[in-house]
Amino acid sequence: MDTTAWPVENWATLGEQIAKARRGKGWDQAELARRSGNSPNTISNYERGRPTQSRRIPTGLLRVAQALGWPPDAVQEILSGTDPAWVVGQPDLFSLAGEHAKAVPAAVSSVEPKAPGFMNAELLESGALAHDAFVRQMKRYRKLQGVSPEELAERIAEIGGELSVNDLKRLENGTRIVRPDEGELIAQALGSTVDWIVGSGFAYEAPDAMKVPPTADELQTEAKAMEQRMTQAGMRVNGARMQLEQARQAEAAARRQAQVAMAVLTQAEAVQRDIERSYQYLLGRIDSIRAANGDDLIIQSYPVYEESDRQSGQ
Repeated sequence: MDTTAWPVENWATLGEQIAKARRGKGWDQAELARRSGNSPNTISNYERGRPTQSRRIPTGLLRVAQALGWPPDAVQEILSGTDPAWVVGQPDLFSLAGEHAKAVPAAVSSVEPKAPGFMNAELLESGALAHDAFVRQMKRYRKLQGVSPEELAERIAEIGGELSVNDLKRLENGTRIVRPDEGELIAQALGSTVDWIVGSGFAYEAPDAMKVPPTADELQTEAKAMEQRMTQAGMRVNGARMQLEQARQAEAAARRQAQVAMAVLTQAEAVQRDIERSYQYLLGRIDSIRAANGDDLIIQSYPVYEESDRQSGQ
């Protein structure tokens, strides 16, 4: 991703959003650094909005977005000038795949006789598969209606949404993920619903063109989207490995500290016993002198060290 096209003020906005999201979770910079596999200094630079010297978005910044629970393309969207309110905190369209999969059979059981029915809904149980099915079927439905990406963008604007032609093209070519609000806007602009578009490949009354198997080009688009997910999954794995290594290092450091503390305790107890022995010896000397003079003796407590010595000798 070439970073030279993004204005400095967008980097500042990104930094503000990172700091805001971090504080909202009750984390300090060190905690965010730990969770994202970065150094606290790196987090500080990100939050100050300092543009990277690289021509690509650093993976450390993407790991920060993941740690904060942002959508996969949130960093690029904010740097591109998208309102953060539309970006931050929104999950993928079908990130709750289980809930969506449960909703489809429910629609089948209550569907009206003239409404589209669904077949093989279990094929949509995967969130990624459901997302890609929406994109594929949305593109088909758009073309069936003779609607260009430009016209679709205009329709979305007319109903109060905002999705650029470039965004629509990126959605359709697999280089961008659909967010929930965008899916609803696209479906509404096409006179349909997200659920119907997703299931239109199996709908009895859907146009035949919607029910043909995916073409090579469509599968290539879905492969691109899957490549993005693989990259994101790889970054999550790397981040998790870093956190595990940091935890192991912290555990090893804690063990070393415990060993040092135990050594200090052992030494302190030895010194304490020596002092007690010296104290009891002095009391004994004093009693000997008093006894010789006919004075009252000092009442002595049973020495702690003698109890320890007695037990060790048994």
